[in-house]
Amino acid sequence: MNYTKTLYSSIESIEKNNLPISTRVILKLHKELMQAGEINRANPGNYRKQTVTVGNLVPPPANEILNLMSELEKYINIDETLPPLIKIGLVHVQFETIHPFLDGNGRVGRLLIVLMLIESGILSEPIIYPSYYFKKSSYDYYGLLDGVRTKGDFGSWIKYYLAVIRDSSLDACKRANDIEKLEKKIIKIISEDEKFSKTRETRLKAIPILFDYPIIGIKELSSESSISYNTAKNIISDFVKITQTR
Repeated sequence: MNYTKTLYSSIESIEKNNLPISTRVILKLHKELMQAGEINRANPGNYRKQTVTVGNLVPPPANEILNLMSELEKYINIDETLPPLIKIGLVHVQFETIHPFLDGNGRVGRLLIVLMLIESGILSEPIIYPSYYFKKSSYDYYGLLDGVRTKGDFGSWIKYYLAVIRDSSLDACKRANDIEKLEKKIIKIISEDEKFSKTRETRLKAIPILFDYPIIGIKELSSESSISYNTAKNIISDFVKITQTR
């Protein structure tokens, strides 16, 4: 949920303030993403100030980070020699190699992929979640990143990265269709089942809210719908029963 909140906040900052994906945006993104429970070791919103080791990787010294991130920022916003989708894959490698933060580099780097897909116009909404596929095949993910750094094997990384984007996109499409079917199914049941004849109006009004907020509690539904706590509780109970039994 924190990832989603940070992603939408970053999109809003870029669109509302007409900002490019810059050091300012990345630092703000890191601060928001890492503020939940990891403040002491992550130093949210600040680049690391010490040398670190990550597996076989020894990232650049801390005093080089500002310059390296500045160069990466220029590449993101100026260089147009490659198709955006390929360019985003290369930016990810470089960001993870710079490893600018004490903690959270992987999460920020993977979130940046989605942010850049939106900024470049490839996506209109952040509906894909490549992090799941990177984590699912983490051995390949880290091995191919190392392959770029140690062997210059950009080709294998890009093929893998494109497969992740493809699979994430197909999954997002399937999930969107499944969600739409579920919403139509619930509306049909509420509209036709005589059991809901006296409560139909409140149930139908609640459906759009529940599908806007996939994770929601009784208090939130009560507030969003302007209904009593007990009514919201009964609505959620009804919907749980519908999805479990039909």
